[in-house]
Amino acid sequence: VGSFDVLRPAFLKAKEAGLKITLHLGEVPSNVPENPSLLSIYPDRLGHATVLDDASRAKIYARNLPVEVCMTSNVLCQTVKDYGEHHLKELLEQRHPFALCVRVFMCSLSSEYAIAASTFSLSKSQVFEASVQTIDSIFADEGVKAQLRKEWAGWWDEHRHEN
Repeated sequence: VGSFDVLRPAFLKAKEAGLKITLHLGEVPSNVPENPSLLSIYPDRLGHATVLDDASRAKIYARNLPVEVCMTSNVLCQTVKDYGEHHLKELLEQRHPFALCVRVFMCSLSSEYAIAASTFSLSKSQVFEASVQTIDSIFADEGVKAQLRKEWAGWWDEHRHEN
């Protein structure tokens, strides 16, 4: 486990070549000192962002950087006390872009959405909107994103009135 600065040239070269970059940042308290260095390369998306210093939080919000959120992973790894104290609450309150994700903890994406809905009292419409807004942060061209939005809208038109 070394310093991100060793990898910085490779990430900068990838960015120069037009590749999109997701960096895992602030996953555990010991990672906080590395946050400024990671943010300095202007990643396109962040994984976790669970433990943040005020300056990093401000940069993330100012840049509107989407955050990949793994609620069950964070709870099981004890980077958050419980679901109710998960930083997804802040992301929702700030209307900040995020994507619910899963890791290798034998949970499904559907269960993560159910946990988020239950924990933060999200309506069916809010859960759907949380899903739709992730399309903006995928690493695909606008044509692919438009097609996905169309498919999501079709699904919603068909299922919105189901219980």
